[in-house]
Amino acid sequence: MTKIGIRSALFPAEDRPVANLRQRHLLWHIARCLAGCVLLIAAGLKGDEILVTSLLGEGWFHSRLLGIVLVEFEICLGCWLVTGWRAEWSRLVALVTFSIFAVATLYKALSGQASCGCFGIYEVNPWWTLMLDGALVGMLFYARADTERPFFFRSSAALVSTFILVVLLCGSTTWWMLNTEAGAIDQDGQLIGDESFVVLEPEDWVNQRLPILPYLDIGKRLENGRWIAVLYKHDCSHCVEMLPQFEQEAIQFAAAGQNEHVALIEMPPYASAEYDPVPSDTVCIRGRLDESREWFAQTPVVMEIDKGVVTKLREHENQ
Repeated sequence: MTKIGIRSALFPAEDRPVANLRQRHLLWHIARCLAGCVLLIAAGLKGDEILVTSLLGEGWFHSRLLGIVLVEFEICLGCWLVTGWRAEWSRLVALVTFSIFAVATLYKALSGQASCGCFGIYEVNPWWTLMLDGALVGMLFYARADTERPFFFRSSAALVSTFILVVLLCGSTTWWMLNTEAGAIDQDGQLIGDESFVVLEPEDWVNQRLPILPYLDIGKRLENGRWIAVLYKHDCSHCVEMLPQFEQEAIQFAAAGQNEHVALIEMPPYASAEYDPVPSDTVCIRGRLDESREWFAQTPVVMEIDKGVVTKLREHENQ
């Protein structure tokens, strides 16, 4: 019996559209759950980034308020998809949303950006995110929304309770993010606000004494002579790519007999010996930032220091 014959036997002509519709309904349930989980995870990670950073940049498109609005939208849409309520409308909104996400991610990928920015401080290659967005767009486009609610949400009471819970969650999250600020450090090295999580703003350090000197194990050494100091994280891809460059600078300084040194300052959590990006025979001076608190900075931070004073911030390398 041929393949066509087998299919005809299993699915008579009048039953094929029904079987196809069931498959597309099943695909809808898979797509909505997957898309809802992705949105909720992304919202949580972006919310964490908003809490631990100051303004993401200049202008409305990088403002804290817009970030909060996007987080709330993703929470609402994610919960909407999970409930399965008004399936056809939620499918349409999700399809448009992930199509916009795909276009934005494609732009970031083509422009050579290292991270899509969709998951807060965690860097994800835009091409991987584009594949995820594209797959969700394809699934949502082909799927057909099942108008029958999922079992748990068939009860009106369960649906209303879920709606109230989402409203309370969004409201409390907005209030929390608007009223929660991470700690900071002033020009004298004094901690302000939350001392357990401190945001570093190197752009304010130029022509000032390096404020984190008291929290560095090599702080006393940096108060003497000229230095190129690099704040880095072992799991930062930009940092790992740039470290060999500073190794070469240190070798050149030593060969020329210049009174200038390179300090590689690791931010916690520290790398294990197995994953340490700095070679054991490095000619750079190694240092560490105090691990008794959490520090946040857009790494790598590259500074030129003269007797403990930051004379220049290499902004073009801190992108």
